[in-house]
Amino acid sequence: MRRQVKLKTKNGFLLVGLICTISYCAYAEQTPNTVILKDGTTAKLDGNIELKNLASNQNINIYVKPQAWQIRRAKLTRTINALIKNPADASAIKGIDYILTAHSKNPGDYTPMEAMDILGVYYLPREGLRKIMPLIVEQAFLGWFDTLRWSSESGKAEIVNNERFFSRSFELGGGKKIIDEWVDMVKNNPEEAKKIIDTGLRYGILFNALKEKNRYDHHWPTGYGLERMMVAMGGKPVPLATEPKMEYVEAQKAAMEKITSTYLSIKK
Repeated sequence: MRRQVKLKTKNGFLLVGLICTISYCAYAEQTPNTVILKDGTTAKLDGNIELKNLASNQNINIYVKPQAWQIRRAKLTRTINALIKNPADASAIKGIDYILTAHSKNPGDYTPMEAMDILGVYYLPREGLRKIMPLIVEQAFLGWFDTLRWSSESGKAEIVNNERFFSRSFELGGGKKIIDEWVDMVKNNPEEAKKIIDTGLRYGILFNALKEKNRYDHHWPTGYGLERMMVAMGGKPVPLATEPKMEYVEAQKAAMEKITSTYLSIKK
């Protein structure tokens, strides 16, 4: 069951759940690749360790060097968790105000994954589904466009399944209540739901074209996938894509189709 806490910040109320879903950025603070062997000793997990020699029933943290956006995202996670622990934490309140102000001034500096977090923990509970849903669709479009162009297949799976990219704003911003509200709109007022999606897609297409405002790292999906983990475990380096895997127009069309079908088929 998701516990929600209502917190007061300078920017207004912040409604958040336990941010256990933001887990991928936490590895930046973990002890790199230390494992326990069957004989009780510890060792560094690398290409020389055989799985049969590992002790059972242990959690293995694989350290993967974080990208700049993941380090910034980890700060958001730590700040929110600090507020959940102590809503009066002055340092955390100052921190969340700084993050929200920076995002509102320069939203083009933040990756779609970060934007989904911020929309979910702050804007969606405060402004409501009808007002914020076009912005969620916009970020979903931008994120999937980038993913199609730069991510590996395992990276795509991690973004969709582990991060729950398409539903994470819903889950962070109200969970089942918000999801039910959207599903009911799709069922009972499909024309309005489709109009909201189309509006968000237009926002995304326009934003993608504004290069001077669109400053975030579009290669952010390369932060996911087995390739980086394999290297961290001592495998041979896997070169990341230097050329997009899908052309601009093709990726734009595919992203539009994916977002439309995804949000019109979400179930309670």
